[in-house]
Amino acid sequence: MSHKSAAASYFANGGAIVFGVFTVQELGVAVGIILGVLTFITNLYYIRKQEQRERELHDKRMRESYENN
Repeated sequence: MSHKSAAASYFANGGAIVFGVFTVQELGVAVGIILGVLTFITNLYYIRKQEQRERELHDKRMRESYENN
């Protein structure tokens, strides 16, 4: 058996186990939690980038202000 077909077989069996063990509601809750965590992480990343840009802009303005005085 090739590696691709073995991997597909393992993936399909894993999916069958997951759907067999959990109800649709439990899977929905799990997906909701995962999406919530991913949204939080994404938000955190972009907020930090925004703060960094604002900090750099502030530093630049302060240097220009200092140099002009």
